Amino acid sequence: MTNSSGIADDRRKFFRDPSSRVVLIIDGIPHLADDWSPDGFSVQMEAHGHAAGDIINGEIDVFERGEKGTFSAKVIRAEGDLIAAQFTELSSHIYIYICMINGQPIGTPPGAPKEHEDS
Repeated sequence: MTNSSGIADDRRKFFRDPSSRVVLIIDGIPHLADDWSPDGFSVQMEAHGHAAGDIINGEIDVFERGEKGTFSAKVIRAEGDLIAAQFTELSSHIYIYICMINGQPIGTPPGAPKEHEDS
Protein backbone atom coordinates (compact mmCIF):
# COMPACT_ATOMS: atom_id res chain seq x y z
CA MET A 1 0.00 0.00 0.00
CA THR A 2 1.11 3.55 -0.54
CA ASN A 3 0.30 6.72 1.35
CA SER A 4 -0.87 10.00 -0.20
CA SER A 5 2.74 10.86 -1.10
CA GLY A 6 3.12 7.64 -3.10
CA ILE A 7 5.52 6.19 -0.49
CA ALA A 8 5.10 2.59 0.67
CA ASP A 9 3.36 2.51 4.04
CA ASP A 10 3.68 -0.75 6.01
CA ARG A 11 2.00 0.55 9.19
CA ARG A 12 -1.09 -1.23 10.40
CA LYS A 13 -4.39 0.41 9.62
CA PHE A 14 -6.64 -2.05 11.51
CA PHE A 15 -6.49 -3.79 14.86
CA ARG A 16 -5.33 -7.39 14.73
CA ASP A 17 -7.90 -9.91 15.96
CA PRO A 18 -6.47 -12.86 17.93
CA SER A 19 -9.59 -15.05 17.59
CA SER A 20 -9.18 -18.46 15.96
CA ARG A 21 -11.22 -17.80 12.81
CA VAL A 22 -8.72 -17.60 9.95
CA VAL A 23 -6.77 -20.46 8.37
CA LEU A 24 -4.09 -19.72 5.79
CA ILE A 25 -3.12 -22.52 3.42
CA ILE A 26 0.47 -21.95 2.37
CA ASP A 27 2.31 -24.50 0.23
CA GLY A 28 -0.66 -26.84 0.73
CA ILE A 29 -0.33 -26.78 4.54
CA PRO A 30 -3.07 -25.18 6.69
CA HIS A 31 -1.93 -22.75 9.42
CA LEU A 32 -4.24 -21.19 12.00
CA ALA A 33 -3.53 -17.44 12.10
CA ASP A 34 -2.28 -16.11 15.46
CA ASP A 35 -3.89 -12.79 14.61
CA TRP A 36 -5.40 -11.20 11.51
CA SER A 37 -7.06 -8.10 10.10
CA PRO A 38 -8.09 -6.76 6.69
CA ASP A 39 -4.44 -5.67 6.32
CA GLY A 40 -2.57 -8.86 7.15
CA PHE A 41 -1.81 -11.69 9.55
CA SER A 42 0.77 -13.44 11.66
CA VAL A 43 1.14 -17.19 11.77
CA GLN A 44 3.36 -19.75 13.47
CA MET A 45 5.10 -21.79 10.81
CA GLU A 46 8.61 -22.71 9.84
CA ALA A 47 9.99 -19.82 7.83
CA HIS A 48 11.10 -22.17 4.98
CA GLY A 49 13.59 -19.53 3.91
CA HIS A 50 11.03 -16.70 3.88
CA ALA A 51 12.50 -13.30 4.69
CA ALA A 52 11.17 -9.76 4.96
CA GLY A 53 10.07 -8.56 1.52
CA ASP A 54 9.23 -12.03 0.16
CA ILE A 55 5.78 -12.65 -1.32
CA ILE A 56 3.67 -15.56 -0.03
CA ASN A 57 0.70 -16.87 -2.03
CA GLY A 58 -2.00 -19.18 -0.78
CA GLU A 59 -5.61 -19.78 0.11
CA ILE A 60 -7.50 -18.25 3.01
CA ASP A 61 -10.41 -19.86 4.83
CA VAL A 62 -12.45 -17.80 7.29
CA PHE A 63 -14.66 -19.84 9.64
CA GLU A 64 -18.37 -19.37 9.00
CA ARG A 65 -17.61 -18.22 5.44
CA GLY A 66 -18.42 -21.04 3.05
CA GLU A 67 -16.09 -20.24 0.17
CA LYS A 68 -12.29 -20.04 0.47
CA GLY A 69 -10.39 -17.20 -1.13
CA THR A 70 -6.87 -16.57 -2.36
CA PHE A 71 -4.23 -14.13 -1.18
CA SER A 72 -0.77 -12.76 -1.80
CA ALA A 73 1.09 -11.14 1.07
CA LYS A 74 4.42 -9.44 1.63
CA VAL A 75 6.44 -10.81 4.54
CA ILE A 76 7.05 -7.97 6.98
CA ARG A 77 8.76 -10.07 9.66
CA ALA A 78 10.15 -13.63 9.74
CA GLU A 79 11.56 -14.51 13.15
CA GLY A 80 11.97 -18.12 14.25
CA ASP A 81 8.60 -19.78 13.69
CA LEU A 82 6.67 -16.51 13.33
CA ILE A 83 5.80 -14.88 10.02
CA ALA A 84 3.96 -11.55 9.92
CA ALA A 85 2.69 -10.48 6.53
CA GLN A 86 0.71 -7.70 4.88
CA PHE A 87 -1.86 -8.59 2.24
CA THR A 88 -1.04 -7.27 -1.22
CA GLU A 89 -3.96 -9.11 -2.84
CA LEU A 90 -7.00 -10.70 -1.21
CA SER A 91 -10.19 -12.16 -2.68
CA SER A 92 -12.84 -9.46 -2.52
CA HIS A 93 -15.46 -11.62 -0.76
CA ILE A 94 -12.95 -12.47 1.99
CA TYR A 95 -11.81 -8.85 2.35
CA ILE A 96 -15.40 -7.65 2.73
CA TYR A 97 -16.21 -10.38 5.26
CA ILE A 98 -13.07 -9.66 7.33
CA CYS A 99 -13.92 -5.94 7.31
CA MET A 100 -17.42 -6.75 8.56
CA ILE A 101 -16.14 -8.82 11.49
CA ASN A 102 -13.00 -6.81 12.24
CA GLY A 103 -12.97 -3.49 10.48
CA GLN A 104 -12.18 -1.13 13.36
CA PRO A 105 -9.41 1.19 12.12
CA ILE A 106 -6.56 2.00 14.51
CA GLY A 107 -7.17 5.31 16.21
CA THR A 108 -10.95 4.86 16.40
CA PRO A 109 -12.18 5.34 19.98
CA PRO A 110 -13.47 2.12 21.63
CA GLY A 111 -17.22 1.75 21.16
CA ALA A 112 -17.32 4.13 18.19
CA PRO A 113 -19.34 2.90 15.19
CA LYS A 114 -17.33 1.01 12.60
CA GLU A 115 -16.86 2.74 9.25
CA HIS A 116 -19.44 0.55 7.52
CA GLU A 117 -22.15 1.30 10.10
CA ASP A 118 -24.49 4.26 9.71
CA SER A 119 -24.17 6.92 12.42
